[in-house]
Parts: sequence; structure tokens; C-alpha cells
Amino acid sequence: MFWGKSFKNNSRKSVSSASSEVGKGAHTGVKRRALRSTLSTIALVVVFVVGAPLVSHAAQLGLLLTLPSIFDGAILVVAIVALLGAVRVYGSVKGGLLAKSWQFFVIGLICLVLAQLFQLANTAGYFQAPELLRPVTLAAMAGLFLLGVLKARRTLS
Repeated sequence: MFWGKSFKNNSRKSVSSASSEVGKGAHTGVKRRALRSTLSTIALVVVFVVGAPLVSHAAQLGLLLTLPSIFDGAILVVAIVALLGAVRVYGSVKGGLLAKSWQFFVIGLICLVLAQLFQLANTAGYFQAPELLRPVTLAAMAGLFLLGVLKARRTLS
């Protein structure tokens, strides 16, 4: 009896705990893949919803090639990338102490994306939104960012 009873018990515990750890890791990977595919789908829908009508208005495409419109488009792209990153961070801290502050950041970035979409759609003549819509959306973004910073500061102190 070289192996002994204690080795058998320890090996069973380590195998069962290892399998539970693998299960947890696999479950997290599935969630991340699902979140990534959902965000990719949302990004594609935004591109097609905004891009298709803009391309169909080829006569007004020159309006989108002005310097302010190019900057608005660049801000939109950066905001979408930041939104995807913030959603990934929020997914990793979900249920933690900083989850609420990251939730404010994600909603604020959604407001920024919407404000830029409104601006580009107005510039292209796709639809006419009220002039007050973009400043209100940007003010909501700033307020949500402030709430997120205050919540994170309160949590970390």
C-alpha cells in the first residue's frame, strides 16, 4: 500500500476542485463571447442604420466631408470603441463595489454615441432633430460621468 488512504482523498478533492474551477472559467468565457458577439451585432446595426441612408443620399455626401463632420465621425468611432471597452470592464466588475460607477460610465458613453449620431444625421440631412437634442444629450453624458467619478471616489475612499 504505497499510495495510502490520504493520497486518494487528496487526489479526489483536487480533481473535484479543479473541475469546478474549470467550470467557472468556461462559464465566464461563454459570457464574454456572448457579450462580445452582442456588442459586435450592435455596432454593425449602428453602422448599417446610419451608413446606409447616408450613402443613399449621395448628393449630400459632400456635406459629410467637411472638417467638422469628419471630426464628428472620428469622435463617434472613438466613442464606440470606448463604449465597447467600458462594457467589458463593467462585465468584469459586475457585482463588485465599482459596478455602479462603471454603469454610469457606460450610460454616459451611450449618450455620447447618440449625440454624435444625431449630429451626423442632421448634417447629412437624414432627419432633422431638434437643435436642443444634442446639447441635452451631451449634458446628460457629462452628468453621468460626474456621477460615476463621485461614486468611484466614494467607493475607493
